[in-house]
Amino acid sequence: MKEKKVVVVAPTFNERGSIEKVVRLILEQNGKVPGFDIHVLVADSHSPDGTGELAKKLVSKNPRVHFLDVVERGLGLAIIKGYEYALKKIQAEVLMQIDADLQHDPNDIPKFLQKISEGYEYVQGSRLTAGGKNNIAFSRQMFTIFANLVLRLLTGIWKITDFTPSYKAYTKNLFLRMNWQAVPWHGTTFLIQPAAVVEAARAGAKMTEVPIIFRNRRADRSKNEIMNYIIDIFGYAIEVRLSKWGMNLPILFLARRSKTFIKFGTVGFTGTLVDFIFYKLFIAKFGFTPPNAKLISTILAIQNNFFFNNVWTFKKRKTKNSLILRWLLFNLVSSGGVIISYGVVYLLHALYGDGFIYISKIHIAYNNFYFFATIPPVMTWNFLMNHFVTWKKED
Repeated sequence: MKEKKVVVVAPTFNERGSIEKVVRLILEQNGKVPGFDIHVLVADSHSPDGTGELAKKLVSKNPRVHFLDVVERGLGLAIIKGYEYALKKIQAEVLMQIDADLQHDPNDIPKFLQKISEGYEYVQGSRLTAGGKNNIAFSRQMFTIFANLVLRLLTGIWKITDFTPSYKAYTKNLFLRMNWQAVPWHGTTFLIQPAAVVEAARAGAKMTEVPIIFRNRRADRSKNEIMNYIIDIFGYAIEVRLSKWGMNLPILFLARRSKTFIKFGTVGFTGTLVDFIFYKLFIAKFGFTPPNAKLISTILAIQNNFFFNNVWTFKKRKTKNSLILRWLLFNLVSSGGVIISYGVVYLLHALYGDGFIYISKIHIAYNNFYFFATIPPVMTWNFLMNHFVTWKKED
C-alpha cells in the first residue's frame, strides 16, 4: 500500500533555540503509524535570530526536511503559505501544524495520524479533553477555558473542546474544500486557529480531537498578545453567530479597528474606579462638596491613567515625545477633561442639589448620577486628544 505523505508545517519566528530539536523529534515519529510518510516544512518569517539559516542546514542533511522563506511576517501568512507549498511542491496528502517552540510534544503526532487513518478529516489537539493537560500559568489557563467557552457557545460547535491550539491535522481533500478566504489569517494574533475549526465544520468535515499536553516554553518567548487575541475572539465569534442568524456584519473588522479605543476604555475603567472611590471618600469623610471632590479625584485618576496608557495602550506607538513630555501633554490634555467633568457636576448639582432617589430601602444619592454623567464626554475628549497629540504616531 502506498504511504500517504504527511507534511508537518512548523511556522517560525525567532525559534533558533528549539527548531533543531523539534525537527528531529518530528522525524522520529516516522513509521509509528503504518501508511504514513512524514516530512517537515519550516516556514520561517525572516527570523532575525538566524532560525532560517539553521533550518537550511537541516534541509541539506535530510531530504525529509523542507524550508520556505516567507517574505512577509505574520503567523497566519506563514501557515497558509506553508500549507500551499506543502500541497504544490511536496505533494502532501495530509497537512499538520505544530508550534516550533516545544510547547507541543511531537511524540503526540501518531495520535493525529491514527485518527486520520480511521477516516477523520480534521483532528484537533485539545488540552481540555480527557487526557489533555495545560501546563502553563494559572492566568493563561483561565484564559483558555474562558475563550473556548465563548467560542463553543457562539459558534455552536460542541464536538471540539479546545479551539485555540495550533496542533492539528487536515486531509488534503478537506483543506481544498474549506473556504480559506473566510479565515482571518492576516492579523497578528492567533485567530487563524479557532477560525480553521469553524471553516472545517462549515465544510462538513468529519471532526475529532486528541488529548495533548501543552507545556511552558523552553526557548524564546511567545508572540501572542493576549488583549488583541481576546478582542479578536469576541469579534470573530459574534460575527459567526450573527451569520448563523442571517446577519453578515463586519464585527471582527470593527473590533480590530477599535483595539486602541478598547484598551483606552479599559484603562479608563480603572481610572473611573480610582476616581469614584476618592470622590465618595472626599464627600463622606472630609465634607467636600461634589464639584470640589470631583476635581481632586479626577486629578488622581489622571495619574493612574497616564501610567497604564503609557505601559500598555500606546506601548508600541512610535512617538518622538520623551516620557516627561508625554506626561506633561497627558496632564495638559486631561485638564480639559477636568474642566468638562467639573462643569458637568457643577451644572447638575446646581440644578438638582444633594437629594436622594429611594428604591425600596435603598437610598441612592444624586451625586452618584452626577459622577457617571461625566464619563462619556470626558472619555471622548481624552481619547481623541491623546490619540492625536500625546502619543501621536510618527512616521
